Amino acid sequence: MARYHRRTETTTYPLTVSTHAPSLGRLLAQAGPDWKRIGLDVLIRAALVALATFIFWRRGDLTTSSPFVLITTACIYAVLVLFPLRHCRDSMGFYENGIVYRGKSYLFQTPKAEWSRVSGTGHFLSVTYLYLDGMAKQINVSCVRDAQDTFTRLYANSPQREMI
Repeated sequence: MARYHRRTETTTYPLTVSTHAPSLGRLLAQAGPDWKRIGLDVLIRAALVALATFIFWRRGDLTTSSPFVLITTACIYAVLVLFPLRHCRDSMGFYENGIVYRGKSYLFQTPKAEWSRVSGTGHFLSVTYLYLDGMAKQINVSCVRDAQDTFTRLYANSPQREMI
């Protein structure tokens, strides 16, 4: 029986920010979608679907299947391949007193942030999550270009903090 391997690396950063502010404050930086990562995820999934289709074709399963099964399989494959495109709207805005992720604002409640990287069986590419105290759950920032680097540069390293 196969084993499920999942590896999680968590890093906690002390932040140099003001907490419990009434508003987000001034915009410091923005980050948009990481098109290379989205494209790579789509290509990996397309390659796996092509391999599965080739294997089914070589076994003769495609010629003996009914049209309903073929259409259903093609739809499932299309959803699997195109699923990463849901991240095309991912973006982050970095403000003085918090962040905005996909249009939702998160104010800093405590001077602490937790970044987690999850990899292993079941993940084509590693997934990066950000958790700030006060959030209901972690947010997936894997497909945001340089999210962790920008966040660390702006909030965790006080001497290098840049105001844009």
